[in-house]
Amino acid sequence: MSVPPLLRRLFRFRQPGGLLLLALALSAGCEDPTRYVAPVHPMVQASLDLAAPGHSLDERIAAFEAGRSAHHEATTDPLVGTLEAGRAAEFQLTLRGTYCYIVVGAGEDSIEELDLELIDSQDVLVLLDRDPSRMATLGIRDAICPMYPDAYRLRVTATRGSGAFEARVYQASNL
Repeated sequence: MSVPPLLRRLFRFRQPGGLLLLALALSAGCEDPTRYVAPVHPMVQASLDLAAPGHSLDERIAAFEAGRSAHHEATTDPLVGTLEAGRAAEFQLTLRGTYCYIVVGAGEDSIEELDLELIDSQDVLVLLDRDPSRMATLGIRDAICPMYPDAYRLRVTATRGSGAFEARVYQASNL
C-alpha cells in the first residue's frame, strides 16, 4: 500500500509498524457500542419497559400518556374491547390533512401479542406495527401525516392470547 508523501511526513510512517499502529488506532473506536446510542421515543420506551407480564392495562396506557409530547392531543375517546386469540376489532377513524398521528395500543397480560394495522379507504394497508409484544405503536417510526382528510380503519388484533385491550389516537398539527 502506498502512502502519499504528505501523510507519510505528517504521521511518520517510515517507522516499522507505523501504518499498522494507525490502522489499529482508527479501527478501535468503530467497534465501541457505547460511542453513540440512538435516542428512543418515550412511547417506544414505555412499550419496551412495560411489555413484560406483571403490569396492568391501566399502567401500560399511563406509560404511553406519560411519553406523549405536549403537541399531541387525543382525537377520540379510548378505543376499548375484548379479543379472542386470532380475532380482530375494527374502528373507523377520520384522519385530517395537516395533522400527524400516533396510534398506541396495549393489551392486558393474557394478550401476548397485540397488533395494530391502519387501513385506508381503498383497503390499502398503510402501516402496521412491528413489535411482537402486548404493546403496539404506529406513527412513531414511520409518520402518519395524510395530505388530505380520509376515512381509515384501525384494526386491533390479538395475534397470540386473548383479553382486554385499549387503543388511543393522538394528533399534532404539522403546520
